Amino acid sequence: MPTILTRASTILVLFAALGPAFASPLDDDRSSAERLITAIQAVESPRYDASRSDEKAYVVWYIAEQHNAAMQRAVLIGELAELDRGHEQLLRLLPKRWQTLLDEDGRFDAVVA
Repeated sequence: MPTILTRASTILVLFAALGPAFASPLDDDRSSAERLITAIQAVESPRYDASRSDEKAYVVWYIAEQHNAAMQRAVLIGELAELDRGHEQLLRLLPKRWQTLLDEDGRFDAVVA
């Protein structure tokens, strides 16, 4: 009887130790999707300083930074769409991606996902 308990204990210890190695790929996809959502939310757009609206260099800088932030988000949203087409946030995020890509290229065929 003690031999059976020892073997059972050994098996439980092995499963506990090796469990993460046998994690479902879906778990990785979910955590990757959540990391992408966090990354999308972390992209900061510059704050507009209306007191500097007369400075052409500032306005050009601001527009470029706005564009860069929007493109970063669009790329991340595309990665999310490739990773998890059914993610609940995509209904809200994909139209932003499409608008950014249309503004960038002006062509509908550039907007795939």
